[in-house]
Amino acid sequence: MKTKLLVLIMLLLGIYNLQAQQIEQPKEKQESTQVQKDNVSDKSTDEEAARYTRIALIIAGVILFLKWKYSGRCKKCKRYQAMKTYDKDLVGTMKTKRVQQGNDYVNEYTRRYKIYRQCKYCGYKDSIFKDKTER
Repeated sequence: MKTKLLVLIMLLLGIYNLQAQQIEQPKEKQESTQVQKDNVSDKSTDEEAARYTRIALIIAGVILFLKWKYSGRCKKCKRYQAMKTYDKDLVGTMKTKRVQQGNDYVNEYTRRYKIYRQCKYCGYKDSIFKDKTER
């Protein structure tokens, strides 16, 4: 999860740097006012699209961060990143769908695990279910 967060931050910084470079590039002189008006309208739509993309990436980053932060929270003592896995059992396997891989079709299976966790601060125990898709 930390790697996903780091990748998202790097993407945000990359987009910001790319936009800064585009703004700094010298503008070529236009021959007619009509062409200049068309370029201004294109520039404003490009800026709006870039702004909406940046806002969407920031919102996605905040959601991923909050999901990561609250995923290991103890329900009893309310501490963050407190739950540690101590056991994992396979509950079952089910065939979900057939996926085309090249010229062949491959069955895709979903395995459901019951994960037992314990709080490292207060000792509270709980369990969660996680699904893992395999081919």
